Parts: sequence; C-alpha cells; structure tokens
Amino acid sequence: LFGFHNGPATRELVRKCGLRTVSSVLELGSGTGALGRQLLDTVLPLNGTYEGHEISETMFKLSCANLRSDFETMRACMRLRRTDNREDDMAMGHSWASKRESSKLNWNGFERLIAAYVFDKLSPNEIRNEMAWAYMELEIGGRACIVNHTRGKSLLAQFVGGIWQSLYSLSPKLTGGARAITMIDYIDQDRWAVTSQNVVSHFGVA
Repeated sequence: LFGFHNGPATRELVRKCGLRTVSSVLELGSGTGALGRQLLDTVLPLNGTYEGHEISETMFKLSCANLRSDFETMRACMRLRRTDNREDDMAMGHSWASKRESSKLNWNGFERLIAAYVFDKLSPNEIRNEMAWAYMELEIGGRACIVNHTRGKSLLAQFVGGIWQSLYSLSPKLTGGARAITMIDYIDQDRWAVTSQNVVSHFGVA
C-alpha cells in the first residue's frame, strides 16, 4: 500500500502512535490519501476524525478522491497549502476537529500529528519550522509520530544507504527528493520529549 520499502516503517508508526483510541489526527503530507483512508477504515474509532495537509495540488486532488466518502460525514477534510499564510489554504470537506472549522476558543488541538516520509524531503530550516508549527497544532500532551529515511545499522543498510546518498548527491530527483536524516537532530528539546525511536530496515532501506 505504501511501497515496498516504507510499508513496514509506516505500519510501525500506526502501531506505536496509539491511533485506535484517539479522536483527531492531522497528517502532514497526505500524498495520495492512502494512509488517511486506511486510518479511517480500519484504525480510528467511529468518532475519530482525520485532517490532511498537502502542498502539491496533484496529491491534494488524489487525497480528496480517496477521502471524499468521509467529507460529508465530517470525519475527514483536506487542506491545500498555497502560501505561507494558512488563511490562504484551500479546503475540501469538514471535520469537527479542524482548527478552521471549529471555534478557536473551544479548540484544544489535535491528539496526534503524523508525517510519513515528509521531513526527509525538506531543508533543515523547513523541518524546524514545520516542527514548531506542529507543536502549536497539537493539544497539550499530544504526540507527533514521524517516519523518515535514515541511516541503517546493518551492513546491508549501510551499503544501500551509501548508494542512496550517492544518487541523491548526483540528483535529488533520483531518490524522489528524499535523503537520510536523523530526525532527533531537529527536535527542540525544550518543547518535545522523545518517547520512542526505532530504525526499521527493509531490503536495506532504513
């Protein structure tokens, strides 16, 4: 569903993030909407809601097509970021948990923020900015659950990682813009407490 190399890590994210009991999830970089569809169908409780954010108009349209059945039931909504000003976002669907659809006085934030293979495509400054934004979107005690390409520990992972880095150095397009990063390097320790981290390798890709 999510590709041969990132499927196991994404499944680990879903398992460790404790999504079966939360009422609101925000996904940064929804892609085709496949993960959002899976969460709504098989993971989130019946009162659980999903909001996806995208910067790609193509991916936004694909996500909307995948999630459209839950727009009218107010379990899902999508937002397309068009500028740095979030007031300029294009929205599709409605969710009672959405900051834009509910009273800001009564809105306490999302219980979970998830991001699968998003930060490894951003610059260091962009990563820090998105983490600062994520902190503001989450409720007190909320959790950010993140998966990205990183450096593996096994000999195979190190070999494959070396090839991956060489391809990225030659042209980022060859790796879909993704590079290996160590996410904890971008975590503001004054705001975040890291509760779990793990390296999952599949065919040498970590």
